[in-house]
Amino acid sequence: MKKINLFGNGEAKTWTLIANYLDKSMFRNYVAYALGNEVGLEETSTTQFVELFLNGDYQGVYLVCEQVEAGENRVNISESLASLDTGYLIEMDNRYFYYDEGKTIDYDYFIKNNHYYVIKSPDTEDAQYTVAHTNYIKSYFDEI
Repeated sequence: MKKINLFGNGEAKTWTLIANYLDKSMFRNYVAYALGNEVGLEETSTTQFVELFLNGDYQGVYLVCEQVEAGENRVNISESLASLDTGYLIEMDNRYFYYDEGKTIDYDYFIKNNHYYVIKSPDTEDAQYTVAHTNYIKSYFDEI
């Protein structure tokens, strides 16, 4: 798959289409992203309304958004595993348990206050990644 610069948001391979199915106004997601950008939240996804046609059939109005992931044009963090104090991308995902059973608790993900937190970056399958990294993240969560 080739990287493309979609709507001037930087080159990337992955983008998301949000259907806004439950939001008949099609406005709530857009406003949330726009407000994040307006107040200067650095890692807020950009978004663009599009009308989607699939094989010539109209599918409706969607939002095209940046996929939340580590990268130069996305969440720009250091992912060096040489130190525990590196950049981490953590996602709160309460559906995690149901669709990704091949992961290990307190290594690939952890639970705080009955919520699942998935370590998206750095890659927990990297040979340099250890349980000490996960423990560092959990301790950080306890502090904040």
